[in-house]
Amino acid sequence: MKQLIKGIEKNSVYVAMVTDYGAFIKIPGCRKQGLVHRTHMSSCRVDKPSEIVDVGDKVWVKLIGREMKNDRIKVSLSMKVVNQGTGKDLDPNNVII
Repeated sequence: MKQLIKGIEKNSVYVAMVTDYGAFIKIPGCRKQGLVHRTHMSSCRVDKPSEIVDVGDKVWVKLIGREMKNDRIKVSLSMKVVNQGTGKDLDPNNVII
């Protein structure tokens, strides 16, 4: 889990796959991918995630949730709480440990 968090915090990351409900993000140093749900892509309503990102796009994300389910870790990420130009955390008080 520490490797997962470090991979997210220190780097911008790449979009691995775009679906109707969000984008899966490749996390550096891990085989795991995290999901940016379409509600966490922008402060505006997003109906089609493909209008916001494409596969291979470099984006900044923040870990907003993790959950164990059937011995697997589900990772939830947000783009809207990180400035996409600078990588600055726009919600520094919300920290997942």
